[in-house]
Amino acid sequence: MIIGDAKNRTLVPSVAIAGVVTVAGLALPLDPALQYTLIGALAWAIAAIGLDVLVGFTGQVSFGQAAFVAIGAYATSAFRLSMGLPLVLAVVLGVGVTGVIALALGSVVVRYRIFGIATATLFFGYVVVTVLTGDTFSTVFGGANGLAVPEFAGLEAGGKGYLAVTGVVLILVVVATCLLNDSQTGRAFRMVKTNEAVAASAGIRVRQVKMISFAYCCVLAAIAGVLYSGVVGYLSPEGFGIKQSVNIFAMLVVGGAGTVGGPILGALLVTILPGYLLRDGHVSAVVFAAVLLVFLILLPEGIYGLVHRWATVLGRTVPGLSAAALRSRSRWATAGRAGPRPPAETPPDRRSSGSDTGGLALEVDGLQVRFGDFVALSQVDVRIESGSVHAIVGPNGAGKTTLLNTVCGLYLPSQGDIRIFGSSIRGVKPHRIRDRGVVRTFQTPAIVPDLDVVANVKLGLDTDLKGSLWTDLLGPLATGGRERVLESRAQWALDAVGIAARRRGMLARNLDLSEQKRVELARGLVGQGRLLLLDEPTAGLSADEMQALAQTLRQVHRDFGLTIMVVSHHIGFIRDIADAMTVLDYGRVVGTGTPDDVLARADIAATFMGVETAPLAEAEDL
Repeated sequence: MIIGDAKNRTLVPSVAIAGVVTVAGLALPLDPALQYTLIGALAWAIAAIGLDVLVGFTGQVSFGQAAFVAIGAYATSAFRLSMGLPLVLAVVLGVGVTGVIALALGSVVVRYRIFGIATATLFFGYVVVTVLTGDTFSTVFGGANGLAVPEFAGLEAGGKGYLAVTGVVLILVVVATCLLNDSQTGRAFRMVKTNEAVAASAGIRVRQVKMISFAYCCVLAAIAGVLYSGVVGYLSPEGFGIKQSVNIFAMLVVGGAGTVGGPILGALLVTILPGYLLRDGHVSAVVFAAVLLVFLILLPEGIYGLVHRWATVLGRTVPGLSAAALRSRSRWATAGRAGPRPPAETPPDRRSSGSDTGGLALEVDGLQVRFGDFVALSQVDVRIESGSVHAIVGPNGAGKTTLLNTVCGLYLPSQGDIRIFGSSIRGVKPHRIRDRGVVRTFQTPAIVPDLDVVANVKLGLDTDLKGSLWTDLLGPLATGGRERVLESRAQWALDAVGIAARRRGMLARNLDLSEQKRVELARGLVGQGRLLLLDEPTAGLSADEMQALAQTLRQVHRDFGLTIMVVSHHIGFIRDIADAMTVLDYGRVVGTGTPDDVLARADIAATFMGVETAPLAEAEDL
């Protein structure tokens, strides 16, 4: 569960957790065994934070994290022992080798869904342990006998100096991860987690995003391996098997996935509780399993979420401590609230470009879409004039959404062709179709619930204003200018769709359905799309909300000359906004023309209203 994502809701608490644990460990006269265990816990926390990026923010699953910890640890030690390299160079090469292996494996596993990635990484972990244990590379890695680790820059393995180094590295990792997750890349992570198909239709390169997340996860595991090897002083393959990968996953569950700070708390509990407080191995295993079950069943949000819940309750009773009050005092949360904000940039009027002022925006010729033996669409022909509003109507199961999904590239046509502004898109990937100006909304609003309203709208621009992983890791120092542009355009789009300023700092999950649909529309507008596909925008709305939405769409269409293709069951709404309509039934076109002409046909009345003739002018729904 993601507790929060704005910078004041992850960066400060997470750095505070890492800092307090480090300072406490340095200041308190700890028992040597406890201090040794604490250093190991901080190292494992780094690996858990890496896994949190993959699992908590990107929605993927890996059971091979311990294997990448092993690669980082063994590679660094081998470079020092076998080649005599200095520590810093060996660390850079060890982490680099891990990154290269992660990219190679990631290029394969990102093609799979969640369980495919989980299975692939599980078997990869088995392969790594087998290689390290075998005799083939025993002269380098020590085989089953293990590998002695050289001294770490003269620091005592379990001493205060090593604890300070590990704590500082942990804090740097926390800062970098929070900056990454609150950046353009981080927003893409969350969109992929929410729905990969929606992310692709929004222009996000899903495989590339998953690759970045996977590689980052593995690189942090390698860094953890370097630090862990220095404190234990000896590497054994058995310490990096599937059991340890499950332990790292448990750190997320116990601490709270998607929080950055949560994995630190989870690492402390999972490492210290069974390893120090309970010396009896059997009792330790039983207690560990019981604790894990409690968190899975009763506290799925983890320790971090539990503390957040208590803080929320406390905030309701103590003036000035509420989450809303704290956010209102943060400069990071002022976007969209009353008060000064950057002047909104108005995108150029699309009508002035000349490309959308005439001709056909969309041509569908002889389209057929099959799913096995089932024919969802058959010989569908649709013509949509540039700059017009064209409705697609029909009963449930007629193929309306299938048509939209095929136009935006989510489904591949079995036969026929689709041309957008004269160019065929057959075989073109969804994010490339988005680059040609096709934007899409969905019947269930495709928002990221744990991003605020403005950040959700920024997703519509993230593919237009290119960034990089390296600049995102540097945060506002490198991305401040780009984020200001994104902020300004997002505010403009929210103004255009009528989202109140006081609502823009809220998490999107806290908006009502009508507002969520408007946020999704704003995301389409901000990307300056030329063809807007709306899938059931009126579903679940009241009559007043439909009327307000129709007014918004009319204004947007008038001001920016968009071509709009809209699927809806509501006749009043269609008559209010559509210039033309096409009727589908059982995957075939049964009527096309102006709304009044089509709705006057007796055969369509019989098909959809169940009567031979009907006063369609007063009909509410198809």
